Amino acid sequence: MRGKWLECRGIQVMVSYHPSYLLRPYNQDAKREAWEDLKKVLHFVYD
Repeated sequence: MRGKWLECRGIQVMVSYHPSYLLRPYNQDAKREAWEDLKKVLHFVYD
């Protein structure tokens, strides 16, 4: 479900990683994916 737009009670939402998961040193790929998710959200909000 991560990285995809979903609708919950009429609101667009995107699932991503929990911040504490991203702080662990072995999750470099997850950090990259979370950044891509955040860019999608910012693009949705500001465009």
